[in-house]
Amino acid sequence: MKHPFQAIASNAEYVFAVSKNSIHAYRIHSDSLELATSWTDETDQRTLLKEQQDQKIKEGNLKKTPKIPVPGPGAPPIYNFIRTVNVFERYVVLTVDMDKSVVVFELTNDESVWRLLKRQRFPKRPDSVTMIDDHTVLMGDKFGDVYAMDVSSPPQTEAFKPVLGHVSMLTSVCSATNNGRQYVISGDRDEHIRVTNYPKTFVIDKWLFGHKEFVSSLTVPKKYGNVLVSGGGDDYFCVWDWTDGTLKQKIEYGKQIENYFKEGILSPEVCPLIFKEGALVELCITLIVSHEDFLVVTIEGCNIALIYKFEQELVFSHYLAVDEPILSLTITPAGKIVVGTDSEKLYLRSLVGEDQTAVLIPENLTEISENSPKMPLYATSHLRKGAMF
Repeated sequence: MKHPFQAIASNAEYVFAVSKNSIHAYRIHSDSLELATSWTDETDQRTLLKEQQDQKIKEGNLKKTPKIPVPGPGAPPIYNFIRTVNVFERYVVLTVDMDKSVVVFELTNDESVWRLLKRQRFPKRPDSVTMIDDHTVLMGDKFGDVYAMDVSSPPQTEAFKPVLGHVSMLTSVCSATNNGRQYVISGDRDEHIRVTNYPKTFVIDKWLFGHKEFVSSLTVPKKYGNVLVSGGGDDYFCVWDWTDGTLKQKIEYGKQIENYFKEGILSPEVCPLIFKEGALVELCITLIVSHEDFLVVTIEGCNIALIYKFEQELVFSHYLAVDEPILSLTITPAGKIVVGTDSEKLYLRSLVGEDQTAVLIPENLTEISENSPKMPLYATSHLRKGAMF
């Protein structure tokens, strides 16, 4: 049994695809991907617990050696997996669940592809990252805090101080620039979007209110630097001019999904997660990705990606349908979409045009036993208040 690709990112040369606790770098060809290198996170839970024990002994005058804690019956499973992957100009940045760390690779210009630059642990599990300049990673955690980390400095042992925080679970963070000033834009489970000055993060520039449910994805298109697109647990997503706080559009994608169900394009057999007793349940957006004039939206548990185009305003262009629910998606600088699904497959095709979709089945997906659970592949809907975990 093989684990699917749960996260994907890309640059001009490579697609970086994550399968459980391994990441694979593939060279991009016109209709195929060629494996260049791989890295597997071998962090062991027991080793981490032993390190915690040693740290307690080092910090205090203990009368006896503390026991290494062992999860008891009924304890939630601990997954060793890579949660996210992001590619910036010189770096590939991962968030890893096992030891709550951010792992940074520096890209090289040779056959090795990358070199491991830094592994930094944090007190809470990292969830979303962005880069604010050419050496500073901003990391948001599930607790609601955002930390700044210099990728060129050695790993820090003392506690980090957050540069900003939400009073709710932080779900997405991105960076933007306006009139030479830098800003951090962050979203949370409580429907809030916050625009914060950087590095003076004690100055909140504005709040953007337009969502009724959680916010799960934020993106500022490179070509349209004053535009912010946000989506989450609502049946619509929002298009903002974040520089003045104006809500420009609310696009109701839920109606499009309903039409695809009526037309037979979407079915309970292919997408059981978004159906209950033959009817669509509440939908949520997992990912919003932009490229040039286009924007791609994915919905949790759905095998269709919705593609929109910036004209006078954002309008629907077309859709991309695959054979299984979409887990991850990236768009290369050349305009190729790479889609990871709840299967062993990757799909490769052009964002626009009539070329055929290439179905790829890499041989190096992570093997898992039948008794070994997959990482939580459909966790976004659990952000909904009152959801059953």
